[in-house]
Amino acid sequence: MRLFAKIAAAITAVGILAISAPPAHATQKMEAPWGKQCGAYLASESGVTVLRYWNCGNVSIVIEVDYRYTDNGFRCVWANYDRFVEYYFNASHAWYIRPTEC
Repeated sequence: MRLFAKIAAAITAVGILAISAPPAHATQKMEAPWGKQCGAYLASESGVTVLRYWNCGNVSIVIEVDYRYTDNGFRCVWANYDRFVEYYFNASHAWYIRPTEC
């Protein structure tokens, strides 16, 4: 009987872990980090949070912008340029797509 109790306890513990663990396919919404850096970042301008993109490279690039309420869009960022992308309440992140000529 003691063996049965140990097995039951082990099965219960595994069941609890399975219930409390998030599903493997769960994803988190990515957001740009705070503070100026190469790539997308969040900044405060006149008390309003904005999404900016600093292209540290020496060629112009296309970025994809993750809009919150509409389809993603694309913007061009010149080489060695730090540009305003969108207000944070409209877009949460942006990322490099490919080099281009702006």
